[in-house]
Amino acid sequence: METNKEVKFKIHKRTRLKLLCGLVSSLLLGLIPVLWADNLEFGKGKMAILLVGAVSCGLFVFTVYSLYKLHKSKYIGVRLTSEGIEDLATGSQVGIIRWDDVTKIKVMNDISNLELKYVVLVLRNPEEYIHKEKTNSKKRTLKLKNDFYGSPICISTRLLDEPFDILYDTICKYYSVYKRPEIV
Repeated sequence: METNKEVKFKIHKRTRLKLLCGLVSSLLLGLIPVLWADNLEFGKGKMAILLVGAVSCGLFVFTVYSLYKLHKSKYIGVRLTSEGIEDLATGSQVGIIRWDDVTKIKVMNDISNLELKYVVLVLRNPEEYIHKEKTNSKKRTLKLKNDFYGSPICISTRLLDEPFDILYDTICKYYSVYKRPEIV
């Protein structure tokens, strides 16, 4: 395997379609209540309807932003380079996980869906990667993953085109170029 070759796993088309459907539905759920509430008198549920419309409009903006970020990344979910691995599918913004920081690669089942598996990259310095995350809610998620799985970096194929075995084998083969992992 070439050490300077970049390996990319794309986000599944089904996921992109779901985002587009979410975009259209949030737009409709945002506009229809706002237009309908315009004809209501104040106090007859007008504020509740406007609140639903405002939340839906906020969801629309979030979905547009998500689609923009995916399009900008060319719908790449996981990227492996000679430097390390970058998980773009989970939305965490920890950047590239350097191969030097990975001490072990293991496979674990998802706690909520036993049919779904994770490639868990056990890190030498998990707190460093947790602190790279900008938002507190995602930091909390990474801390919970670290407590349960033993690492904040858990990569699944839930949103990817490729099956789990191909993702796992590719990560292990690519990582073995740099050092022999302990695979559990």
